[in-house]
Amino acid sequence: MEVFVEHLTQLPFQYGVSRLGIDCGGVLCISDTDSETRHEQQREKALVKSVPEAEGHEAHVCDDKEHEEHEHQVTRQSLGESMQRHPLSDQCASTVAALVRKFGPENVFIVSKCGPLTQQATVVWLHRWDFFQRTGLLPENVCFCVNRTGFEGMANVLKWCQVAPPDGKHLERLCMAKGCPELTEEQVRGFFGGPQFVLAAQPYPNMAGNVGKGAIASELKLTHFIDDRIECLHSVFFEGLLATPGLGGFESAPDRMAMVCFGLSAESLKANASQDAALQALTSKPYVKAKQGSKRKAIPHSAQELWDIMTESQREAWLKFHEMRKDAPPNPRRKPSPEELELLKRHKAEEKAFKDDVGEASWTTFVAYEKALANPQEQSCAAMRPENAMSEDIDKPALIDDESRSRAKWTCPDAELLWNHRVAVHHACRDWEEVASLFALDTGGRCAQ
Repeated sequence: MEVFVEHLTQLPFQYGVSRLGIDCGGVLCISDTDSETRHEQQREKALVKSVPEAEGHEAHVCDDKEHEEHEHQVTRQSLGESMQRHPLSDQCASTVAALVRKFGPENVFIVSKCGPLTQQATVVWLHRWDFFQRTGLLPENVCFCVNRTGFEGMANVLKWCQVAPPDGKHLERLCMAKGCPELTEEQVRGFFGGPQFVLAAQPYPNMAGNVGKGAIASELKLTHFIDDRIECLHSVFFEGLLATPGLGGFESAPDRMAMVCFGLSAESLKANASQDAALQALTSKPYVKAKQGSKRKAIPHSAQELWDIMTESQREAWLKFHEMRKDAPPNPRRKPSPEELELLKRHKAEEKAFKDDVGEASWTTFVAYEKALANPQEQSCAAMRPENAMSEDIDKPALIDDESRSRAKWTCPDAELLWNHRVAVHHACRDWEEVASLFALDTGGRCAQ
């Protein structure tokens, strides 16, 4: 096992081995892109302070009238639009730049959880405020996921997909967002090509294949992470690097890892796992939305991909499914006659019996495969990964339904037993000045904005 050496810092660190992940919303940008309720989180931020709309303006506490106007503006703007108004602070830029110098540009990543539209808006925000030029972080080292934790897939293999440029009204609004430098549509389209979002390469049939931050941390072998949500830090720790076989186990965590909770509400962990609300929520009975009920559309799979994930028994059952659907009576264009109605009822009963026999998951796969055959289309994202990703593809056997539902939400059922190791690597920083102090960074003497 490698020995980590400290260089004027209390944190474990070894250049070229230590790798850092940083959240965006609520960390790099004051706008919380991972908020469940946009109006609620913006209201909370507004009560604390108003971030200057352009560099050179001083921050100030909002009075009641300003706060009311701010809330009215938020309700009329999307999250992606509203985040554009908040510039990158000098202290954040100088601290991240120092972190990039310390770890090396190839070893620092942005890992952000948000939906597709906010992913596009985040990429625009990073370029609009010259984040990459000011920090040295590589644009291709920006990664997005839709879930905070878990893995909606049948093996620990990821699919890296390029974030597509915005279009239509969304593109127009991001270009013309109020309170910040305007951009042309050509400029915005040029920002894309590096950042990627991540999915499970072999998703469960009735799920979208979304993953949490821990899955990305495992793939990129991240040892250090800065996030404003305890739940995400739990994912990085319990589902990330140390969950990858052959890397020393959780006992080695204090010698190689650091989980940094960031923000005004950052706090130390409780002594007992039973007192940690985030962990208790993760290890409780899982509730997983099927893709039909998800707000985010699942990327359609090609017919070949669906066929490849079918078992031999499913492929045999598919032939019966296909014959049954081929022999289905056509839907009448007028009120059906008694004979037609009886025929339709008989066929529905036959389909129901077949569905009960093969199970919900197989039925969903057959329907998806049928649609893919009828409407062949190219995948909208290339199966690619960053050149400096260091993961090995580790195949695991498919899990039964109850286990898969649990794993889709949380992949470390023994987390409570490992709580002492988690506490040992936890640090709390209220702002970027404290982050710089924790990592013993030289930020060039710049003051916090």
